[in-house]
Amino acid sequence: MLGPGTRSFKVALALATTGILLTLGAHNIALKASFRLLDDGVFWEGRQGQVIAKRLDPGGPAAKAGLRKGDVLVAIGDTAVSAPTDVREILDRSGEGQALTYQVIRVDERSAFVLSIAPLPRGNVGLYYFLAVVGTFSLIVGSVVYARRRGVAGTAHFYFLCLFWFLAYGISFTGKLNIWDSAFYWMDRVGLFFFPPIFLHFALAFPERKAFVDKRRWVFPLLYLLGRH
Repeated sequence: MLGPGTRSFKVALALATTGILLTLGAHNIALKASFRLLDDGVFWEGRQGQVIAKRLDPGGPAAKAGLRKGDVLVAIGDTAVSAPTDVREILDRSGEGQALTYQVIRVDERSAFVLSIAPLPRGNVGLYYFLAVVGTFSLIVGSVVYARRRGVAGTAHFYFLCLFWFLAYGISFTGKLNIWDSAFYWMDRVGLFFFPPIFLHFALAFPERKAFVDKRRWVFPLLYLLGRH
């Protein structure tokens, strides 16, 4: 049996974790609402010291300006380009709708194309907001249940189920992959990794452990092993 002090410490730790995650979730929503990843509509590939247009979005800014697959990018404006990362850095410093001059070599002929960069499609942002709200609500419910019903069988498991649901579906990275975005990316990966086996474990153990599981104790370890694939 756990003493009152140990139980109170665990509840405080769970509530502190919830508070931190909710704060991070709010920051994540703010970033998703404000961030725009500008794009020129080209997948640039580095090859033998050259930056080559490997694929183009037919409706993207580059294709509309006249660039073609196989064009070798030399410079954007007055800035020389020697790697695909140079293109990304220039786009990140630019503004939406800004006209940039792409200098390319096409079959030993040097040409210049002016294109207006545009943000990448944001996808179904409404669905993300819905999942973020559901994830936040589930984390709050799990925390309240754990705090009010501490010591009752299954409450800790339910709290972790809600926590990993929040990580899996309430957190989403933008694609900018700075320090914050990298943290959100790995939080999301951890949530997606652990939520399915924890959910199945909870379904098989609550409100009472299923009879066939009692006879096959290897079932639970197998769930978490399969969750890795």
